[in-house]
Amino acid sequence: MGAIGVVDYNSPDYAEEIIEITDNKGVDVILNPLGAETIERDLECLAPFGRLVSFGELKDGISTVPQGGLYTANKTIIGLSFGHFRKNRPDSVRETMSSVIDMLVNEQIDVDVSSCIPLERAAEAHRVLEERKTTGKIVLVP
Repeated sequence: MGAIGVVDYNSPDYAEEIIEITDNKGVDVILNPLGAETIERDLECLAPFGRLVSFGELKDGISTVPQGGLYTANKTIIGLSFGHFRKNRPDSVRETMSSVIDMLVNEQIDVDVSSCIPLERAAEAHRVLEERKTTGKIVLVP
């Protein structure tokens, strides 16, 4: 899928691993659904002028963002909520979703579905997601 390296975010050294993989350059964009202390470690491997997009709080804990590391390297942290975006910019979401559906239909992108679970077992699907026991999407089926 175009990756030049893979790291495990549970590794205490993942930021150093990313720096090594990128020849000390860091990465331009980080999408972080976890929050907590991963934000601080992500900033360590974010390239100058890079963007860190935080869109969840799946990990317990708090984050303290080192201010000096942001402005001295022109790094940006952005928060993103799809629900808020959908509510306030529905036309943009509609246009984007139409493009994504077209790409799926034309087999330009593929979605990794790890399991299909009957709708009446939705609580089980939520538990699997919350325990991070899936590597792909879970589809609820009628």
